[in-house]
Amino acid sequence: FLRSDQALADIVTFQDHIIRTRNLTADSKWVAFGGSYPGMLAAWVKLLYPSRFIGAVASSAPIEAKIDFFEYFGKDTCVNTVRAAMEEVHRLLTSPSASDAATLKTLFNPCFDFTSDDDRFVFERQIYSRFQGIAQSNDFGAVKLADVCNAFAGAGPSPVEKLSRFYNRTVASGRCTYNNFAGAYDYAKNTSLTTTGIYRQWSYQTCAEFGYGQTTANAKGAFSPLKFVTPDRVHAYMCRDAFNITNAPANVEATNKKYGGFNLNVANVVLPTGTIDPWAALGLTNATGSANPASEVVDILGTSHCRDMYARRAGDDGHITWAHQRVEAAVDGFLRAKC
Repeated sequence: FLRSDQALADIVTFQDHIIRTRNLTADSKWVAFGGSYPGMLAAWVKLLYPSRFIGAVASSAPIEAKIDFFEYFGKDTCVNTVRAAMEEVHRLLTSPSASDAATLKTLFNPCFDFTSDDDRFVFERQIYSRFQGIAQSNDFGAVKLADVCNAFAGAGPSPVEKLSRFYNRTVASGRCTYNNFAGAYDYAKNTSLTTTGIYRQWSYQTCAEFGYGQTTANAKGAFSPLKFVTPDRVHAYMCRDAFNITNAPANVEATNKKYGGFNLNVANVVLPTGTIDPWAALGLTNATGSANPASEVVDILGTSHCRDMYARRAGDDGHITWAHQRVEAAVDGFLRAKC
């Protein structure tokens, strides 16, 4: 249950319902649209149910499943200063010096004493989480990549002091930095039903199908000094403790075998992806191309996650305008084609 193939079956069941209740004719044409995970589903529903959809638009779709998704943090702005700050954070965490412990307390105010490297992982994850979604939501987020660069620019305080100032501006005043591994995955263990809570469900799907562990230990960018953020701590322990899933790597391999991963071979799918979207590392881009010549990759320079899905606006630059034109032309071609 709660797997992508079930979601795809739900889509075609919904399609049948609409056809029946709206009295649609057999020659009605359907195009699947989606972005991010729904973008994956849009591509895959065209793959598994090719006769039901004339085409699909799969925006920012990370169609390659992967356990250790270190590429999410592989490219960063202001790399040198941010990296120097992360190196100092890791050094302070591993230092036996009481003076260094006091410095860490002053800069970031850990909530608890550190009792293990697992606690240190939680702390490092809290630090990088302040950056985690900035690139992904750069087009519409309140804090943008330019703000990050501004925070780390210029002379004056040391890199780690600049990091402290930036970090503490993004959390509630007086709040400590959580660092207790025992409670790190409470969100994934919470079985209460709500109308808005999705974290447990999505966490389960990452264990059952996709991986997507956003790690830093094997990354090559500014966050690579955070060596406690490993695949085991980010993903394997959560899968085991919350869902009793211990075969996540095999599940990821099965997902790529089922859908093709980077070798997705399906016609009439257009795949827009922003060049500064961290998820682009697992999607089809100009660098990967498309396994099927009847599908099209649309790289959008300087945009982040799902930017093409938003309506036109007066301030759009030439890159997003071009992308909208490419998507519209593709959909027009789908609809003009014979079934």
